[in-house]
Amino acid sequence: MLAHETFFSTGEYSLQILAEMPWWRRMAMPTIGGILVGLIVTRFAPEVKGSGIPEVMESVARKGGAIRFRVVITKAVAAAVTLGSGGSAGREGPIVHIGSAIGSTLGQFLQVPPRMLTCVLSVLLAGRLHRNSIYTEKLAQRGIHLFEGRDVNLLGSIEVRDVMDESPKVVDAGMPFTELLPVLLSGRHREVLVIDDERRYLGAVALDDIKEVLPETHDLAPLAVAADAVNDEIPFVLPGDTLDVVMHLFGRTHRNELPVCKDPNSREIVGIVSRDVVIESYNQRIF
Repeated sequence: MLAHETFFSTGEYSLQILAEMPWWRRMAMPTIGGILVGLIVTRFAPEVKGSGIPEVMESVARKGGAIRFRVVITKAVAAAVTLGSGGSAGREGPIVHIGSAIGSTLGQFLQVPPRMLTCVLSVLLAGRLHRNSIYTEKLAQRGIHLFEGRDVNLLGSIEVRDVMDESPKVVDAGMPFTELLPVLLSGRHREVLVIDDERRYLGAVALDDIKEVLPETHDLAPLAVAADAVNDEIPFVLPGDTLDVVMHLFGRTHRNELPVCKDPNSREIVGIVSRDVVIESYNQRIF
């Protein structure tokens, strides 16, 4: 015999027990059971009365979460009281009613974590694809970046043309190495910018880049030219770039100076910007 058949067959057994009771008890048991079930229906859960088909359909449709949770308790109690007092609560009806309420409640509960995870992943992905929201985009266009702090906002309001030195050290790519060293050692700039025959920026040469190999190349120095020592991985900036961009490049390249070119196509050198000047400009804005 199935478990639910065993459980609900106790209703028939209750009738046999009632038949063996004194008459006053046979009258009292159904009366008490009816009163208790009536209180449950009228005071706590009116949806437990009847076959429960509407409530089952609501459970399948995932509606009325609070009602489903109440049904799980009250329907089980009402069925037990009905059977225990000798009444008939049905067999499959209460099982379907209670089971659908439990299943629907559990199903809805298990959907909460995936929905939360979906929302979190959506926010993270959107932030990766586009840093600013519709609320901060206009501020970003004005140079105000809320997520990067006040320091970056200050630097973002200063352009390279406002602080660049317009007289950098510039040498031709064919300059002999022996002539390049005195240029590197003279003046206030730590780097020399190298240009080709069309005066296009090729890269930079810093004293730190060559001082370690000078003893090894002493014999070859008369044959070497500036193009042999140039570092062509040093980026350039434009006059309209802001100093927050410059500081990012300083940190990425570990350089103290960066060339300034007129535009990306001509690569004509119009100046140089140094880390010290950027820091000084920042301090002036702070105070």
